[in-house]
Amino acid sequence: MRIAIIGQQEFGKAVFEAFVARGDEVAGVFCAPEKEGAKVDPLKTAAAAKGVGVLQFASLRSSEAHDALKGLAVDLGVMAYVLQFAPDSLTHLPRRGTIQYHPSLLPRYRGPSSINWPIIRGDTRTGLTIFRPNEGLDEVR
Repeated sequence: MRIAIIGQQEFGKAVFEAFVARGDEVAGVFCAPEKEGAKVDPLKTAAAAKGVGVLQFASLRSSEAHDALKGLAVDLGVMAYVLQFAPDSLTHLPRRGTIQYHPSLLPRYRGPSSINWPIIRGDTRTGLTIFRPNEGLDEVR
C-alpha cells in the first residue's frame, strides 16, 4: 500500500519504521518544521535515511500542504503524534482516507501529553488507539 506518514518525534519514527518493515511504500513524510536551535526530528532523520522525501509546512491547513499530499497520490494517510492541526480537507485526500495512531487508550489521555500522564499517574495499563481522525482533538468517532 502507498502511504504518507504525518507525524513527529520518536513515536512517529516508530510508526514509520513499522510500515517500512511491513513492506508498505512510504511515499512521503510530513513533519513540523524544527524550531530554531532545536534538534532534528527523529522521524525526519529516519525518513531521510531511507530516502523518503520529507515535507515540512508551518501549517497543515495550507494549500501547499494539501497540494503536496495530493501530489503523492497515496492510498492511506497515517498520523502518528501530530501536534499540528490536520483539517478534514487534508485527512480526506488519500484514496482510503487517514488513520491515526494515538499513544494512549482514548478517551482517557488526549493531546500532547498522552504518553506522560499514564506514567505520572502510575497507571498499570496503557496502550494504543487507532482511529479515523476528525477535526476534534483525539476524538474517536
